[in-house]
Amino acid sequence: MTELEPLKEPTIYRGYEHTEVAIPLAAMLQNGRLNIFEEVKGKNYFQVYSRGADLIFQCGSYVGLIPINEDVAIEVAPRVKISNLDRILQQADASHRIFSLISRGYAASEEASYLIDLLADALIEGVEEIVEWGKHKEYGRRIYHGHPRSGRILVKETSHLRAKNPGTVSASTSRFERGSENVFNICIRFALEHLIHTLSLGRPESRRSKRLSRLNVAWQNFSEVEAKGNALSIANEVERRMSYERLSVPYEKTLPLANAVLRSSGPSQRNLPPSFSLNSLIFDVADAFEQYIRGCLAKHCSAFVIDGNFAAPTGAKQLLFLNSTHHLTRNVHTTPDVLIRNDQGVPVCVLDVKYKPYSGMPDRNDINQALTYALAYGTAICGLVYPSNSPVGRVDAFGKVGGVDVFGFSIGLNAPDLLAEERRFGVDACIALGIAPRQQT
Repeated sequence: MTELEPLKEPTIYRGYEHTEVAIPLAAMLQNGRLNIFEEVKGKNYFQVYSRGADLIFQCGSYVGLIPINEDVAIEVAPRVKISNLDRILQQADASHRIFSLISRGYAASEEASYLIDLLADALIEGVEEIVEWGKHKEYGRRIYHGHPRSGRILVKETSHLRAKNPGTVSASTSRFERGSENVFNICIRFALEHLIHTLSLGRPESRRSKRLSRLNVAWQNFSEVEAKGNALSIANEVERRMSYERLSVPYEKTLPLANAVLRSSGPSQRNLPPSFSLNSLIFDVADAFEQYIRGCLAKHCSAFVIDGNFAAPTGAKQLLFLNSTHHLTRNVHTTPDVLIRNDQGVPVCVLDVKYKPYSGMPDRNDINQALTYALAYGTAICGLVYPSNSPVGRVDAFGKVGGVDVFGFSIGLNAPDLLAEERRFGVDACIALGIAPRQQT
């Protein structure tokens, strides 16, 4: 089977969250019409407008490599310190979108291991390609006991064999044969077994059940390979041999994925030499930041931290207008990002999380939104949470509006020690809100 010619690489334009990226209009036209993938239209990745001879793409909070058309892609980098982004996404268990229209290389990181489903899908596809192309085979010494075969007779072993089976014509022979019993196939089998075991422990759902079913089919294709040796030692040996051996394209693509699985790693956002290639992953950092803040508060707050975007029993979402007979109020809800309740279930405060620059004073619309939530839940405290421009965040007490205390909180996502900054934020927020911080073990 001949190797396919590589596809033409698109021109990559680079920008940051909430900045503009200018692309020549000529690169965006095809037969005189604007050429943008349907998968990109209407997804809030960008706001698009023209300026002179350029088309301007105003980036939002989505980061990653986003294909615009066959010839153009935009790499949107986060403003968050790259070395901290993996942790933020992991702690938030951040959701993601996948663009099968374009692939890119990713470094491997243990902090991205929560994306194991992505590696599973990529490994399954790799195994399917290997089965189509044919497994890698190497010459190795094979020993046979029983009916004589061609090859060298092993005198000592044959004597022992005939002593155990007197009166039979049996022999032990050895010969060199090409077979699939090699370190590369053992590595893939180990990775498939690791994924089957790990995903079997997860929450049952239809997508995961289908993934497990495909993994089992993939494993059947490698079931004749004897799984011997230590998995990490095998991964190390594979990495060493791949540095100087030429393998088929499916193996060169699949083995780095298998190694990442065995090392409990995942696709990192860090700008490091890539370990493997995947379809482009897109993350909404604003959504991840909201989940991240809830996690920080839940970890350090002794009260109950609840998501107001979901209804009871798991969330705190409720109607804005209570006891109303007006039919148009039935679809008007309050959805605070955070509601904190005490041990008696009484709301203590509401917080709204804003992923945007913070100058030390919230926008008036942000304040009005937080006050509306406080009024709806009957709390005497409300607050707004922002990422800080500096490595260390702070607490700002703005005063009362009516009977409600209004606070501003910020967290330094670019902190040199993000774990310490998370604790500072959580403890300081609890103290300001009059809630006992959780005792850390």
